[in-house]
Amino acid sequence: MTDLIVIQELSAAGRHQECLQACQNALQVNPEEAYAYKYTGKSLLALGQFEKAQQCLVKAHQLDGSDPEIVKDIGNIALKLGNQNAALGWYEKALEVNNNYAPALNNLANLKRQSGNNQEAVDLFKRAIWSDPKLIQAYIGAAASFLAIGDIDQAEAFANQTLAINESTPGINEILGIISQNRSKPDQAIECYQNELRINPKSSNSLLNLGLLLLQKEQPSAAVESLSKASALAPSEQCSLYLAQAYQNLGQFKEAIIEYKKVDINKSKNKMIPFNLGLCLLNIGNNIDAIEAFKIAVQLDESFIPAWGNIGTALVNEGRHQEALTTTQKVLDLSPENPGAYMNLGGIYKELGQLDQALAATLKSLELEPENSDAYISLGGIYKELGQLDQALAATLKSLELKSDNPTAQMNLGTIYQNLGNLDHALTSTLNSLELQPDNPAVYINLSGIYMDLGNLDQALTSNLKSLELKPDNPAAHMSLGSIHKALGNLDQALVSTLKSLELKADNPTAHMNLGSIYQDLGNTDQALASTHKSLELNPDNPYAHMNLGSIYQDLGNTDQALASTRKSLELNPDNPDAHMNLGGIHKELGNLDQALTSTRKSLELNPDNPDAHMNLGGIHKELGNLDQALTSILKSLELKPDNPTAHMNLGSIQKELGNLDQALASTLKSLELKADNPSAYMNLGSIYQDLGNTDQALASTHKSLELNPDNPDAHMNLGGIHKELGNFDQALSSTLKSLELNPDNPDAHMNLGGIHKDLGNIDQALASTLKSLELKRENSAALCKLGLIKMTLAQTKEARKYLFEAISHNTQECEAYFSLSHMLEKETDAEALIELIKQVNTSRLTPKTRSFIEFALSNCFHKLKRYDEATNHLKAANQNKLKLLPSDSEFIQNEISRNLTNFEPLEITTMDKNCGEGRIFIVGMPRSGSTLLETILSMSPEIKDLGESRSLTKAIAKFKQQKRCKSDNLSLDKLYAQMECISNTDFKFTTDKNLYNFMHIDWIVHHMPKAKIIHCRRNPMDNILSMYRSNLSTGNNYTANLEDAATVLITQEKAMQDQKKRHPEKIFTFDYDQFVNAPKANLAKLLEWLGLKFNESYLHPEKSIRIVNTASVMQARKPINNKSVGGWKSYKNLLKPAIIIIQESGISI
Repeated sequence: MTDLIVIQELSAAGRHQECLQACQNALQVNPEEAYAYKYTGKSLLALGQFEKAQQCLVKAHQLDGSDPEIVKDIGNIALKLGNQNAALGWYEKALEVNNNYAPALNNLANLKRQSGNNQEAVDLFKRAIWSDPKLIQAYIGAAASFLAIGDIDQAEAFANQTLAINESTPGINEILGIISQNRSKPDQAIECYQNELRINPKSSNSLLNLGLLLLQKEQPSAAVESLSKASALAPSEQCSLYLAQAYQNLGQFKEAIIEYKKVDINKSKNKMIPFNLGLCLLNIGNNIDAIEAFKIAVQLDESFIPAWGNIGTALVNEGRHQEALTTTQKVLDLSPENPGAYMNLGGIYKELGQLDQALAATLKSLELEPENSDAYISLGGIYKELGQLDQALAATLKSLELKSDNPTAQMNLGTIYQNLGNLDHALTSTLNSLELQPDNPAVYINLSGIYMDLGNLDQALTSNLKSLELKPDNPAAHMSLGSIHKALGNLDQALVSTLKSLELKADNPTAHMNLGSIYQDLGNTDQALASTHKSLELNPDNPYAHMNLGSIYQDLGNTDQALASTRKSLELNPDNPDAHMNLGGIHKELGNLDQALTSTRKSLELNPDNPDAHMNLGGIHKELGNLDQALTSILKSLELKPDNPTAHMNLGSIQKELGNLDQALASTLKSLELKADNPSAYMNLGSIYQDLGNTDQALASTHKSLELNPDNPDAHMNLGGIHKELGNFDQALSSTLKSLELNPDNPDAHMNLGGIHKDLGNIDQALASTLKSLELKRENSAALCKLGLIKMTLAQTKEARKYLFEAISHNTQECEAYFSLSHMLEKETDAEALIELIKQVNTSRLTPKTRSFIEFALSNCFHKLKRYDEATNHLKAANQNKLKLLPSDSEFIQNEISRNLTNFEPLEITTMDKNCGEGRIFIVGMPRSGSTLLETILSMSPEIKDLGESRSLTKAIAKFKQQKRCKSDNLSLDKLYAQMECISNTDFKFTTDKNLYNFMHIDWIVHHMPKAKIIHCRRNPMDNILSMYRSNLSTGNNYTANLEDAATVLITQEKAMQDQKKRHPEKIFTFDYDQFVNAPKANLAKLLEWLGLKFNESYLHPEKSIRIVNTASVMQARKPINNKSVGGWKSYKNLLKPAIIIIQESGISI
């Protein structure tokens, strides 16, 4: 028995290996020792070697069938092996051995409890307790069984009995906690679970239940701690659910989402699980998954209103407003009087731009819940979008009356005051919002905007940077920062900030729009276009993006698309003053000046104090010829914004058109004082200096413009115009070609190129350039008019008429066309018809230049009708307007005559070929003295090439002067002249040069081209003066618009020629136009004999010539020789009185 005691002690102490050895020793002594097999089995059972343990215990039972403990342990092994029925059988067999064996009763009771037979379990536990009053497991089992039955009092009684036996018994405090929960005593329950966990820290059920209670008591941090331990010990969906809720309450949404996703939602059928998951997803910005979670919730309960409402919120966040609308309507179907749903509906309609419906929905929300401060905030926002700022203000103030410490309402109030222009109040409200909520990054963005409006760009920048300090990844703040940098002129930084905004939120249409505007300012129109298109792809109905797109297309010269985009902007927002202003600018570029005027006036109706719109209105009035109104508008613009360099520049342009060149100069210089590096202002300055006759400064200013902007095609075009006026046709040609290199599709430059070629006598190229201009702009009335003039030069009168009439059909203000048609009047009915046609001209829109064309045209018509008094009145008006633009150059011409004739010093030449100048005929005299007719007559000979009004002699003299004296390789003047007029001697024996002012160079011709012939054309001085006065001659003949000056220059020329004829009588032939037209054949024969040409009847029919005539006499040269104009001056005797007096006093016979 001593061995048995030792073995029992070892077993009870859990020293199972020693126990096994002791049992082995006992069996060696007695192989049939029952207790040795018994305790071997018990130790093996404890060590988990169930099959060996079972074999030993069965052997022990065979040896000693009276020991119920052995049978009970065999049952325990069966239970461990998962064979519950076998365990049940062995426990019952143990009771057969000993009907009151408490451990067997206890184990059998536990099996009954686990199978749900709690009442049987209670009976068995009671028997076990009766058999062994100290068997604690039976008390615990009884308490648990009574708890399961619902008999809480009995459960509590048995639990307390357990504590009386051993207060540290594991499990019993957990039961007492459950009992306290059932009795709604959460604090007592928490204490019980905490007691349990002190005894057994790894009690997963106590941890779970404690976590739930802490969650219910709104102690989420403590709940998370308990539930996390429970989940680690015994993961379960229930534990994950509670843990998710605790994380959600703490705002740890990502952790909550992980736990919610561990729950089988489909299995649980609990709508709150997917609903709460959706809320967490919504809070982290995962709107797509949130929508799916909420949809599961409504699948479980189709009438679950909060889930429908949050689906709407997520859809709004995703910009899926139409779907949000449908979802919110579903809420209202379920709950027709739901004020929150109506408020949300209003917000959705607001985002969709359906402001009337937004207003109706929000007002309905307030009707249902009149004291809802949030609804009043929403109402204020809608009124703000509607432009009803007073009502927006009232609604937001009402919200603050209901809840004075609402930082959102204060923030919104600030933006409303900002839009009302009350920036001080806006600043105060926004600062109030920050006082209530100091770390709100959105308020700092708004504050930045207010500071921008106040012009405090530095403070705007500081506020914006503070917003980004609080929320570094806020795309709206980066976008706003870009706008501030743009306003500061920091375009590179503006670009970086806006790109950062798009990196954070790639689908922000406003940021793409702003990016386009920055690229436009940087001159990168391709990227500007791409960014703005992207903005519209994301938000097709943004009126501001369409407006910006129109502006970019305008910069690109694509006016049709600019017009379409701006009209789309106004379709979306009809009351946008900026869009109306832009539309006006586009119409102005298209030449639709009436529409431009209407649009700009509409802009000013919407925003009367916009200096830019007033400035644009001035530009339109200028184009319409309403120069007084243009002046008024520009002055108004400058009153509103005195330091606007563009407005001062435009004022200069208007003053220039008004003929106030000194004021034009002052205004343009003021513009440059304000903005010294403005290439456009320098370009305009050049044009003003050109009109002032100061060509040196005109050139300098235009060159400065090109220095600042070398690639400005308009400045190159203007430079070409200056050179053309100076007679530098090669440079004019070069500059205009450069302009076209930079902008190949500029119809005006092609048209100007045609004009230069026409002046150069390159009529084919003039024609090609003009046709190209019309190819680019088919309805370009100015180009059509130029084409008509070229056709006149080519003797294609019928086509000339066609193009001139077509020019008028496209633009009734194309005044030069009327003037040109007035030279082609064949019958009096033609004159009457043209007078009627001219009546369609809007005279209030005429500039001095265009008015002079109309007055000349009318004068010609009335001359044709022999209504000389009316012709006189219009002729005087024509020349008065012409002089406004081209003041008389009489003094300059007379000085040039004097300088050239008195300062001539023949330069030394190494050799002189006595035949130099052979075949060269120079026709000189006054304009309109019959020279064109004479050249046409002479050109009837196949041996004579007419050169027209060539500038080659002047150029050749200048080049000759540049040669060093007495050098053997110096070229003669004749050869230099020949280089410039490349005419083959084999094709033509003679050339005629009809530059009439070559009379100033007669000494040069005589000395350097001794074989050349000089013909001096002259006619009755009064007919000559009248003809010049009526002819609207080009620049360089400005004196002809003043009768006294014309008479003075004629006298100076006549005296100079008299002197030359005395000095070189054999070199100069006097061609008297009046004598010639009265006796053509006889007078022509004398001239031809002098020239060494044989007479031919063809000479007497110049009307049959097809030569190019590129002078003011183009139409007269096409007519048969007649004397109709001789003595014509007598019909204008009263007009000519001042000139008659001067001529008579000079001694020249009339």
